[in-house]
Amino acid sequence: MTQFAYPTQNRYNDVYQQRGTSYGSIYNKKYLARASNDILKMFGDNMVISGLLVTPTFVGSTINLAFTAGILIHDSTVIELTTTNTLTCDVSALGDTPGTDSHIVVFSDFQSIETPDLDSQTSLKLSVYHINTGGGTVTAFSGSPAFSATRNKVMVTALNFTKSGANVVACSEVPWVLTADKPPYFAVSGTNYYLRGTVDSNIYSYDLLNSLYDRFLSEFTFHDMIS
Repeated sequence: MTQFAYPTQNRYNDVYQQRGTSYGSIYNKKYLARASNDILKMFGDNMVISGLLVTPTFVGSTINLAFTAGILIHDSTVIELTTTNTLTCDVSALGDTPGTDSHIVVFSDFQSIETPDLDSQTSLKLSVYHINTGGGTVTAFSGSPAFSATRNKVMVTALNFTKSGANVVACSEVPWVLTADKPPYFAVSGTNYYLRGTVDSNIYSYDLLNSLYDRFLSEFTFHDMIS
């Protein structure tokens, strides 16, 4: 079973994968990364921007989740997943949606590391979890990383599933029904995680422009002084 995977990806604005920089300073990658991360605050953080659409299928007790390529912002880092990815999980011993109000959810897993050590930054991965009783218990599948509020920040998808005995007989993405202008969510350890992260608390306004101008001026002035 493949309950988690490291998709082929490009990270466009972190210390280790700055793209398109050609300035001479040895500090340019670090400081341009910090400055460009601030641009994201005009749009938001911890949300899917495009793609990463799921097609669920099932055979016996196994659910297969095929994801399209896509782009998300996770921990103030733009990450493009460039290929399709498929995750699988065996739910034979787990409660289903009609029986126990349980769901299958997929989270992105990543944390931006600024320490200048190339080996300390890991790639984003997608991980499957089982959530029951309205999110009160989050269970990782065998061999998968445990849920981490520090690293699991975007709920990419959530699925209802129905079983007959040990076998799955139905599986579909949780319907996109807005409640109080908010997408579906699950409460995990006291925090509401909204489907694809598209909730008003994650989408920032343009009132940060003045501070962004000031930040860029100071960053590039410093860069000019050391280059």
